[in-house]
Amino acid sequence: MHACGHDAHTAIALGCALALNRVKDRLPGNIRIIFQPSEEVFEGGSSQMIEDGALEGVSAIFGLHVYPYLKTGQIGYKYGVMMASADTFSFDIYGKTAHGARPHEGIDAVLVTAMVINSLNHIVSRRIDPIHPAVISMGKIEGGKAPNVICDFVTVSGTVRTVNESVRKKIPQMMEDTIRGICEAMDAKYHFDYRFGPPELKNSDKMVDIVKEAAKEVVGEIGLVDLVDPVMGGEDFARYLQIVPGAFFRLGVCNEEKGTCVPQHNTRFDVDDDSLCIGMKILSLSSLKFLQKARQKR
Repeated sequence: MHACGHDAHTAIALGCALALNRVKDRLPGNIRIIFQPSEEVFEGGSSQMIEDGALEGVSAIFGLHVYPYLKTGQIGYKYGVMMASADTFSFDIYGKTAHGARPHEGIDAVLVTAMVINSLNHIVSRRIDPIHPAVISMGKIEGGKAPNVICDFVTVSGTVRTVNESVRKKIPQMMEDTIRGICEAMDAKYHFDYRFGPPELKNSDKMVDIVKEAAKEVVGEIGLVDLVDPVMGGEDFARYLQIVPGAFFRLGVCNEEKGTCVPQHNTRFDVDDDSLCIGMKILSLSSLKFLQKARQKR
């Protein structure tokens, strides 16, 4: 259970395809529905779709993600940067085993790792301008085999999120400098790997205007919510936006009576089915409005 809503997104995209196909002879242009096979992995996802030609001949793109923090009947929009870049990293610390009662004969990879993790957590608070949000989170750590043996190997992995590309590019070197310095001081070895994932998601103002115009017809002015601030979650839809202008928005799915106000990645996460039709209508109408505006300019 991924518990994120991608099944709902697929249903919405399929609904758009079925509805638009009924009026295909009256469409003011071509509309392509992208069914992406994966998202939060390096292999596949939007990068593979782009490589396979998904954006060839495409002039604009619209997308959505279900959002349990908004009620069904609401949509969240955001001008400019909406979501953070999403990178991953891992590092291995190599020490030397010894008996736990004779730590001076070994190199404690657990202790070195603890020092590294503590120092990495100070990068954001002390080495990055506080007006530029950034997150370095360690989500996985493995090491050690026995309670009375000095550990000789620990592996750690995590994620980095930023909403500023220049800050993003500096962080890998800051991290490796930190790891190297501590390992040299403690006579340990290390291996560091950093992988750049999706960039920050930056919407086109004109495309957001189109989404708002479409959403207003579907849910009314009261249903439009300006999200104001970006969030540190990542979304590989951002890669599409690097190539063509577009807009990504949040689809409210919270319904207290149905119990669908639970955050994503929670075992009780669910989507209000009534939101699916709303998402379908807004995406379809946004596409039509873009095509109509493009035709008027010709």
